This record gives sequence, structure tokens and C-alpha cells, in this order.
Amino acid sequence: MRLTSLTAILACACVLFATQSASAQTDIKAIVVKHLTTSRDFTMKVADQMPEADYGFKLTPPQMSFAEQMTHLASDQAGLLAPFTSEKPKASKPASMSKKDVIAFVRQSFDESIATVSKLTSAQISRATQASMDR
Repeated sequence: MRLTSLTAILACACVLFATQSASAQTDIKAIVVKHLTTSRDFTMKVADQMPEADYGFKLTPPQMSFAEQMTHLASDQAGLLAPFTSEKPKASKPASMSKKDVIAFVRQSFDESIATVSKLTSAQISRATQASMDR
């Protein structure tokens, strides 16, 4: 759910970036950073509230465990931002599926995403927006 929300916000931001001046792009960039920060804080609270013993919980065997869901959410962020940076996302995962390692991985992923968006230039935004419109 949070990933879908982030994807929708980034897609809307792309369209707005393409049609706005550099100062408006900065405003939209600030909105995306704020959204990522809020999402990070909420996700970290959820991850912290889950007891260590339940990090392996699966509702049904084919589903991902809680730890796997948290890891999936965090690792997909690099892929969502890749069109803006022209960098291929690096495959990454936590050291283990323990609560401590998953929380550290999720925090690092969000922090890296926030830093990436914060550093985007108008040229990167325009290039990624144009590429998405050409598809």
C-alpha cells in the first residue's frame, strides 16, 4: 500500500516537474522529501512495534514474512528512483531477517532515498520526466 502511494506521488511529481519552473520543481522536490520522511517515520514505528518473534510471521505459507515485506518495501525504493539518477539499482538486503537488521536496512534505504531526492537537479528531473512521457 505504501509502495503504491509512493509510486503515485513520484509519477505525479514527474508530470509536475516537466511543466514547472526550477523553483516550482524545488517545491515539489520538498514535498516528495517530506512524504518520504513521513513514510520512513511511520514504517519505522510499525517495524519497531512488531515483536522480534513475529518477524517471521506469514499469514499463509506462500506469502512473504513480515521481515520480507519490510525488506521488499525498502529495497524497491532504489528502483523507483532509478529513472531520476540514471543509475541501475543495486540489489541489497539486510544482513539477516532479524528485527535489528531489518530495521537498520529499512532506515538506511529510506535515508538514501531522501538523500537522492534532495540532491536531484532540474536537469535530472527534466530528463527522467521526458523519458517517461516518451514511453
